[in-house]
Amino acid sequence: MKNKIKKYLRWIKFYFSSNPFYLIFYITSRCNARCDHCFNWKLVEDSPNRKELTLKEIEKMAKNWGDMLIVNLAGGEPYLRSDLPEIVALFKKYTGVEIIAIPSNGLATDITLQMIEKLLIRFSDIHFRFTFSIDDLGDRHDEIRHVPGAFNKVTETIKQVSELKERFSNFSLFTNSCFMQSNQDHLLSVLKYIEDNLRVDAMSVTYIRGDAKIDKMKQSLYDEKYKKIINYLSAKDRKKFKNHPLSGFIWGATLLARKKVFENLKTQKRNFKCFSIKKMVVLEDNGNIKVCEILPTVLGNLRDFDYDIKKVIKTDIAKSAYKKIKNCECNCTWECAIRTGIIYNPLEYFNIFRSISKK
Repeated sequence: MKNKIKKYLRWIKFYFSSNPFYLIFYITSRCNARCDHCFNWKLVEDSPNRKELTLKEIEKMAKNWGDMLIVNLAGGEPYLRSDLPEIVALFKKYTGVEIIAIPSNGLATDITLQMIEKLLIRFSDIHFRFTFSIDDLGDRHDEIRHVPGAFNKVTETIKQVSELKERFSNFSLFTNSCFMQSNQDHLLSVLKYIEDNLRVDAMSVTYIRGDAKIDKMKQSLYDEKYKKIINYLSAKDRKKFKNHPLSGFIWGATLLARKKVFENLKTQKRNFKCFSIKKMVVLEDNGNIKVCEILPTVLGNLRDFDYDIKKVIKTDIAKSAYKKIKNCECNCTWECAIRTGIIYNPLEYFNIFRSISKK
């Protein structure tokens, strides 16, 4: 009981934190796929020329950061970075991070499985969220990813990771599908396949965003088709986050975030309070701190600020960027930003519980 109270008090502290405690960290730009819908494709193509932050540099950053709640270790393909467990160890040691999310294309089954097992054994006090991308079925998924056999590889990875549930309870297993032009007519079939054939805790769908590699992926998208998808998910995923901290509250925020994406697509107006810079930031593999995954604005490079995020977010560039955010001069359908905006905005709590009660 004492540990739970301590944890809840720590979470409350994040409401008043002056530092971002939700970090999306592209630990590498290296990738074994070349996806049509990738918004990080320029980083991926330039990966041989990019100087990744070293473990020593990441340690300096973690020491200076302060308390953290969530770290999303993304890429590129994060499991291609062999020191991934050591990166997690540094965040745990210096920031007390409680939730680590790792999105992956699931192509490197053996490497991924070995890495995940090491993480689960070594960090029993961290809740991991392992997410694998399935954008279509069979050859169509392979074509989107430009990797022959990609569908078979990712489904095999998911099946093997799901078997770890028999030994470990400190992780959730998700799939994510990107809603885009090429799969909008049969994404529902993809979700039904996952539901019937893969043992996952939940499915998620993200609306294509950013500077997609193939422009046509964003053409002729129909909002009503997206609405059909989110309605299906809402009916299926009550078990989402079932062993995740604050499960019911987060689930309600997720339901509400989906609705806001759809409303945003209709109105083209921001309908959520954005906490980018204040609560969450994006860190690229080379040390660049960005406002978010959508805006190109770079606030600075950690290497130029003694690896101290507090110095970066106090610059004139950061203050100007946040002023624009506050004035709703930008808009997006980025689900992570929307859900964070819901969770940390008390004015949304009634809507969260109303979303839960309707199900």
